[in-house]
Amino acid sequence: IMHFLVNSLLLERLELANVGYSAADFSEDTLLLSTEDVGLDSVDALDMLVGLEKKYQLKPIDLDKDFIEQSCTSISRVLDMVLARMQQGAV
Repeated sequence: IMHFLVNSLLLERLELANVGYSAADFSEDTLLLSTEDVGLDSVDALDMLVGLEKKYQLKPIDLDKDFIEQSCTSISRVLDMVLARMQQGAV
């Protein structure tokens, strides 16, 4: 999940490679919404979440502002959310 998230979604789909990021710049502690790290906006975060839903065949849920702010603060939070949804049978 980490590899897909970083390489396919963050670097390619959201084009962070074009602004100087590489896979080595990301760890589970990387902050996604904070401007101190990556600084994704809500549209980028939504695009990332939809990409994860499609890749892992997760049942679509309401991806509202509160969900994004709770689930996308860091890479580890995103990974935890995907794993939890997979374990809940939301696939």
